[in-house]
Amino acid sequence: MIASIGRFDDAALEALCVDNVAPSAGDIGRARLDLPRIAEAFADLLYTFPVVADRYVRSQAAFRRVASMMAAEGWTFCGSGYYSATFFRGGLVIKLGFKAEDSALDYARWCRANQGMAGVPVIHRLLCRGFGYAILMDRLEAIAGELELGSPAFDPMLYAEFSSVQDTINNGVDGWGKHMELCRTGLAIREYFEDTVNWDVHPCNVMLDRSGNLVITDPISFVGDTLSDEDDSEGYSGYQAAVACAA
Repeated sequence: MIASIGRFDDAALEALCVDNVAPSAGDIGRARLDLPRIAEAFADLLYTFPVVADRYVRSQAAFRRVASMMAAEGWTFCGSGYYSATFFRGGLVIKLGFKAEDSALDYARWCRANQGMAGVPVIHRLLCRGFGYAILMDRLEAIAGELELGSPAFDPMLYAEFSSVQDTINNGVDGWGKHMELCRTGLAIREYFEDTVNWDVHPCNVMLDRSGNLVITDPISFVGDTLSDEDDSEGYSGYQAAVACAA
């Protein structure tokens, strides 16, 4: 599983295949300290090159400049979609949101307040600056054929786990059983966002952490959304992207 990185160089593609190693406390600390400066520079670029609402991130005038800025900071491009672009360094990812109305920002805020629950992404820092936002989080692994019936990579146990979470969040079904902890998280998500969002759990909106645990990356979308991150390689925007090769 590899990221769709478009015309970016082969070295970046090869870098994605390095095992996802847990970041050290020093790695996290340095990235946390760097994030305000990155977020401010990102906000300046969005102010200079305003975002066009109905275009994907790669079509935005600011995108190439943002990608160059992140490369200079040592962060490798993962992918982009309608709302955001993501960049990784070691076991960390920075997600830059180009549109403050992104439902993923609201979900990230909920995740930050509920760290430690099963299936919740690990978020180290979240900043909103100007017209955009920046999230520092643990790097995740994409799920490809493991959830596709008939695929050689199909994983029935992972599919059962995903299906329980999907039924819990999308349909409000109490799918407890062996997946009780994940379903408890799903019900907490439903309770918090009830009547304000669309439920949007599908195979592109879940990922795996470095231990192989299912992570709920983008279970909601705002009512009236007309474009989907499934239409492009988002990179954690929902937070979906093939960020690394499978180990």
